Amino acid sequence: MLPPAETDLEKPSSAGKALETEAALSSSTCESAAEDVGNRESAAEGAENPESYLDLGPEDAVGQKSRRCLVSGDRQSKRCLIRFVLSPDQEIVPDLQEVLPGRGFWVSATQDAIEIAARKGRFARAARQQVSVSPDLAERLERLLAERCIELLALARRAGQALAGREKVNDAISADGFGKGEIPGLYLTAKDGAHADPQKLKKSGRGLPAYALLTGAELGQTFGRGSVSNVLVAEGGIAHRLSRDLDRLAGFRKLHSGTALSSQNKKTSQRAQKG
Repeated sequence: MLPPAETDLEKPSSAGKALETEAALSSSTCESAAEDVGNRESAAEGAENPESYLDLGPEDAVGQKSRRCLVSGDRQSKRCLIRFVLSPDQEIVPDLQEVLPGRGFWVSATQDAIEIAARKGRFARAARQQVSVSPDLAERLERLLAERCIELLALARRAGQALAGREKVNDAISADGFGKGEIPGLYLTAKDGAHADPQKLKKSGRGLPAYALLTGAELGQTFGRGSVSNVLVAEGGIAHRLSRDLDRLAGFRKLHSGTALSSQNKKTSQRAQKG
């Protein structure tokens, strides 16, 4: 289930570059954090205070709350992290909406970081007790993040803030607007489509934050079609929420996004494997 829909789903009063600027700032932070997961995770083993990995934390340079990753030991924007809580059965449960009660444990939103946290007992150490961690936790997170992205796309479509189809998307990008004057905010193309290549993705997005993380079939679910290759989402509250979940999904699918490309994730995997 998604959190309640935001009330200001209309076009923001800014000139249309706010989402692109925020995505660039926060995503560069996520890329840097992801690159450090493998070679910094050993430093976290020597940290003396498990409490530092919980919910308390200052704001970062982008004005967002920051938390310390259980694996790298570095403070990162919450945008780059996934929160976990301990269930009454002492099981580690992901809290993607960040609303579940209890102390939160934060881990970088990458498959490697999640696997290291589970394998090396980082959750148990932070909780200061024995905990149960599902062996397929990383796979579950990938599915949950993909489902959230699909649900947010459906919400955007119902609000008249999403277009599908190459011609419609290209026309809207060229005209710098669509529907009731909405400003283009995010460009999505099928990861199994012709534009999933990084260079083609950059060219097709024409400067917009661009992602190739969902399959054509997954994009098609939103529009009641068998498959969709191109989607455009209007700038606004839904696009902001969607961009965060897409950035987190990029750490699990290891494909192309507007910020974390496959080469970056490959470096992360190599470093984590050495650790």
